Amino acid sequence: MTRIEWTDDLSVGLPEIDEQHKALFALANDLVAGIERGEGQTVLRDILTRLREYCFFHFDEEETYMQDIGYPKARAHAAEHALLSARATALSKLLENGESIPAEGAADFLEAWIFSHVLKEDVALKRYADAQG
Repeated sequence: MTRIEWTDDLSVGLPEIDEQHKALFALANDLVAGIERGEGQTVLRDILTRLREYCFFHFDEEETYMQDIGYPKARAHAAEHALLSARATALSKLLENGESIPAEGAADFLEAWIFSHVLKEDVALKRYADAQG
């Protein structure tokens, strides 16, 4: 479990989307910081709520952009978005039911998903958009 840092090679070339990605990185890093302070469960609950709300906004923006440019992998890309949303919702429900979730495992998943998704899926979207002119 480590903090993830934004680098320019993760940019999709759209300032709005890049700022949204930076906000997702910040959410993951807030979770890591909370775990380091010994506040794992409390912070996890808060982060999952914020993540679900932010992803709804961000994914809608990104999926609209993909449709606007005719991105051929838009459906698969949206499925990746749905995966994170479903996982965050499932974890939130477990917490609401009084179950304890290893915050470290949630942080590892979130960090890996965000970093991998941006590096692979979103950078591929950038390459497509660049090729379209």
